[in-house]
Amino acid sequence: MQSDLTRERLEQAFAASGLTQAELARASGIDRGSISLYLSGRYCPKADKLMRLASALSVSPEWLSGVESTPTETALSFPVMVGLAKDGTLLPGPDTLLVPRSQLEGKSAEDCFVLQMQGFSMYPRLLEGDRLLVKRTRTIPDGAIAVFIQQGALLVRQVQGSLLQAANPEYPPHPRTEDMTLLGRAMSLIRAL
Repeated sequence: MQSDLTRERLEQAFAASGLTQAELARASGIDRGSISLYLSGRYCPKADKLMRLASALSVSPEWLSGVESTPTETALSFPVMVGLAKDGTLLPGPDTLLVPRSQLEGKSAEDCFVLQMQGFSMYPRLLEGDRLLVKRTRTIPDGAIAVFIQQGALLVRQVQGSLLQAANPEYPPHPRTEDMTLLGRAMSLIRAL
């Protein structure tokens, strides 16, 4: 029966993910009670829920539903960070974004985050609402776009030696100072059209 195969594959993908049910609920946007019912086999997820579970578990919906025989990794679901919390940690917004594993350039999901651009300092290169896939790093080469924390705010700039350059000429170059914390380097731009 297909629902038994779906349950078995859901159990397999869930175990391989290392996620808790609560983490899977957050990543998929499906309540924890429903996930528990799907994993126990009491209910089979409908197509829309199956798609969200597959995305959160980094497998194809076709494999999870039993149509394909081999698992195919598709993408990872990342919360979209929209700023900083009061404690200085990245603040996730309500959205998540699917990022193909190939865009991680061999890095683990824990080494990366997605940041939604705010403001106009990087206009026209980066637009407000654009999303950047950022790789956490402690060093940054010249010419790279980096994300810093300074005085409780996020700063996205291109590194030019000891200066941080905005793309928008209305924003003057900013010297790199001791009070800045480097979060990471922008790896790719994700723009909705």
